[in-house]
Amino acid sequence: MNQHRSKDENFDLFEWRQANPFAQGVPSIMSLEDMKTALSHDPRSAWPRPPSTMAEMKREAWGIKNRFVATKYCSGLGERLLLALHVELEKRDPRSEINRKLNYVRSGFADMTLKDIPWEASGAPGFVLEGPTGESKSMFVERFTSLIPQVLHRPEDTESGWLSLTQITWLKVPMPTSKSVKGFILELATALDTAAGTSYALQLATRSSTDKQLVMLLIWMNLHKVSFLAIEEAQEEFLGGTVIAKELLLFFLKVLNWGIVVLLVGNPKALEVVKTFVQDNRRFSDGGWYTVLPVLHWEDEEWSEHLVPGIWGYNVLPEKDEPLPKKEELLYRATGGQRYALARLRRESLLFAIDDRSTRVTRRHVLTARYSPSMQPLRTLIDALVFRDVGILGKMQDYPTDTLVAAWKLDAEIKQIEA
Repeated sequence: MNQHRSKDENFDLFEWRQANPFAQGVPSIMSLEDMKTALSHDPRSAWPRPPSTMAEMKREAWGIKNRFVATKYCSGLGERLLLALHVELEKRDPRSEINRKLNYVRSGFADMTLKDIPWEASGAPGFVLEGPTGESKSMFVERFTSLIPQVLHRPEDTESGWLSLTQITWLKVPMPTSKSVKGFILELATALDTAAGTSYALQLATRSSTDKQLVMLLIWMNLHKVSFLAIEEAQEEFLGGTVIAKELLLFFLKVLNWGIVVLLVGNPKALEVVKTFVQDNRRFSDGGWYTVLPVLHWEDEEWSEHLVPGIWGYNVLPEKDEPLPKKEELLYRATGGQRYALARLRRESLLFAIDDRSTRVTRRHVLTARYSPSMQPLRTLIDALVFRDVGILGKMQDYPTDTLVAAWKLDAEIKQIEA
């Protein structure tokens, strides 16, 4: 903010913030309830009418995979991410002469290595979203980014320092299957090219070292004013490698330091490496370290008041379900409290009811679905979760057993105190 403006008696800080060129077109900061509403998604909202033929009903039953029920927990993450994005956009306000000069300074780092780029006084907060597969982490990222226009074309603004600007508000990048830094660089460059209409991936070929390529990506993201970077599918075999982990984590820290909010999404077993470095842990937990696990008990509010009504309430048939005695408990024991398992069980129940020419889902359809070919492969994990069998979970190499056991222990302690 220009110093002379802050001393003006008629200066209004809040109006000044709202006029930030970078913030135009970005959704306003939301309340928790507004974020919950915005994140939630029901494919049935696009129906021109209820499905009436068998084919229509079967197709829409499969659409439950796109149903997203925003709980209070994930809504809190969305609310904080949007708030952090606005704070960083304000700090990068192009009307500030200091910020305009900083852009030229950063562009001069092209021949430096990552570790030689000087650290700046402040930076953006990092966030972590961890959990086992099937707990809607990627769907949360999909829903959150859908709320924000990815590309904003800014017209000429000489006061802000450009003739034209393609502002990229967010990038979403998966960890590569190649499990290499070069693979990650290609994924990030491709994501930037796709959004900005550029050819940065080809330009990287002129720089042989991965370190120099990461520096250029940092400069290009700054050029396009990227404000939010989501790194998805962080797996243990990728970040667990010492050399790879250190190089990428240093890059993520530099991204944060340049005012870009970073969300690391992945398996707790992969993200443990972040906790082993004090600085990494401090920076990446600044915004919040969010852990999503299978629901611990059928009486939990998340299960009984959010997931069961939201997912099990997804219906493509003309009538409401036959009442299920102890519905929350029955569904919990049939799914282990897993979000994807609940959605799969609902889909199978609907499909069996449709094939049965029934106008509603009955208890018989649910029991048939529970032992269907789609649900049977999940039985070992489901039973281990329901009966809290650490021995069985420990045999599943990619499952974050330690994280879940810690949650079980805490849950038991809380229940003991409440009793």
